Amino acid sequence: MTEMSPINGAIHVTSAESLEAKRSVGESRQPSVEQGVDRVEISQAGRALSEARPTAESGAEKIARIRQQIAQGNYETEDKIAVTIDRLLEALRTTAAQ
Repeated sequence: MTEMSPINGAIHVTSAESLEAKRSVGESRQPSVEQGVDRVEISQAGRALSEARPTAESGAEKIARIRQQIAQGNYETEDKIAVTIDRLLEALRTTAAQ
């Protein structure tokens, strides 16, 4: 047995079999009331928002779709330009009102 002196006191290094036995005993413990258990609760409003949100495409899928549209020459449509202008104007109005 070899003794080592860590910051908080002496420890004893034992065989690998002994360490494995100690580890398996420690892993079998269940959380007690003293240790506490984390819990998450999602509000009804949170669930509603989650369900209402459309599924987002991945970044790679979005890039591939946009690249394809640009290559085909149909990415910039009048509708997209109009929506962009409307959003920009709304952002400017909101900023000016503050």
